[in-house]
Amino acid sequence: MATKSQSVGPRSTTSRRTAVTARDPLLKWWSAAFVLVAAIALQWIHAGSIPQDLQSLGIRRVLVLTAHPDDEVMFFAPAILHLLAAGAQVYGLCMSSGNAAGLGEIRKGEIIRAYQTLGVPPAQVSVVDDPILPDSMTKPWNYAYIGTKVASAIYANDIDTVITFDHAGVSSHPNHVALHKTVSDYLMRGLGREYHTWLSEGKLGQGGGPIIPVAYALHTPSLAIKYLGLPMALFEHIHAMRSAESVDAEKQADPRPQKLVFLSSPAQSIRTLQAMRSHASQLVWFRYLYALFSMLMYGSQLDRIVMH
Repeated sequence: MATKSQSVGPRSTTSRRTAVTARDPLLKWWSAAFVLVAAIALQWIHAGSIPQDLQSLGIRRVLVLTAHPDDEVMFFAPAILHLLAAGAQVYGLCMSSGNAAGLGEIRKGEIIRAYQTLGVPPAQVSVVDDPILPDSMTKPWNYAYIGTKVASAIYANDIDTVITFDHAGVSSHPNHVALHKTVSDYLMRGLGREYHTWLSEGKLGQGGGPIIPVAYALHTPSLAIKYLGLPMALFEHIHAMRSAESVDAEKQADPRPQKLVFLSSPAQSIRTLQAMRSHASQLVWFRYLYALFSMLMYGSQLDRIVMH
């Protein structure tokens, strides 16, 4: 009997270990599915903008200033979708056709379709195709020339809000950085002088006056968190909700906030992915990874650019 029990014991232990090992992959799949469902549920609960009532902020006609076709989806889709949902008119101005690989004509069509998927009519999208502004990592862009194009779009469309890159340009691309420098150091400085002139002459608030748009820059997340996808976008948005200061707009001459924060809903995230599919010429393997894991595909923070 002793010999029999000794021979059965090891086989029983081995069988139990085999059964546990067989269940391990299943447990991992169920755990991953649970995390995914939980993240989507939290996204659905917390999706929105900070501040929540965008219509009361005077943000009605928005110019999204980008450097290349696909920037509008990869970096600005959450903001575009929420602004459109709030009733704002969105205009897209792309400063190059993205012709670095000779695909400029194809990419001009792609950006029109991408904006259309997001909800922006083709008539409100413009692409500057000029050798002065090549899609290049090495050839510098002329800030003054960019400024004339942006100013023209502002006045032609009665723009009250401009959205573009910050000083880091998300990926440090020199074309992205050039747009920030143009808006912050060239355009807003000139508009600021015009604003202060009207202010000193007591002409503001009397009807009419100069068009003085507010400009916001897309906050570049640190590399440590940039590719943590939806979970990090959720964390950042919930943190912004908790830390948002209560501001009484009626006591301010300018109710537009210093910061705008957006988190897409699950439906808006699906639309963002559909818009990204419009950029078929750019969908190499690493852009699929970007679309899935970049937190900017799910949410974003815009910081107000100070008028000098």
